[in-house]
Amino acid sequence: MEDAILIKKCKNGDMGAYEELVKKYMKKAYNVALYYTKNPADAWDISQQGFVNAWKGIKRFDTGSPFFPWLYAIIKNEALTKFKKEKKEEEKRESRLPLRSIVSPEESLEKEEKVVKLQKALSKLDKEKKEIIYLRHYADMSYKEISEALGLPPGTIMSRLYYARKALQREYMKNE
Repeated sequence: MEDAILIKKCKNGDMGAYEELVKKYMKKAYNVALYYTKNPADAWDISQQGFVNAWKGIKRFDTGSPFFPWLYAIIKNEALTKFKKEKKEEEKRESRLPLRSIVSPEESLEKEEKVVKLQKALSKLDKEKKEIIYLRHYADMSYKEISEALGLPPGTIMSRLYYARKALQREYMKNE
């Protein structure tokens, strides 16, 4: 079912419709929270709280806009609020950007080395570049969704992503 229809039902108090939205976006929400917390337990708590906060504010949601960028902003704010006091720990955790897939023990050493090199290269990028790469490649957000989540024009998103990828490539090649 389309998000707009589900959201209209949610605005009328339909918890079943909201449950469908939660199921649809749970993985993305968790990944966003994981990006900010670097901790699976905290990411779970924050993504859940994000959905609670979204439910509370669903009546104010503009049904003409996509749902996920709005949810992304809620989860991001929840994470930043929760961890504002732990700034020093956040900087330490920032060097460990989560990967889309976990490397299993059965996978080759070569792939494991590439993953480590990629993590090192990502950790050297500034926050803006890390965030835009994360949103596009880890959270699987479209340019339009990123544009709405960050409040920037799509052209700016494309440009920033281009330069972030180039910076990541330079950092990765330094480790070769």
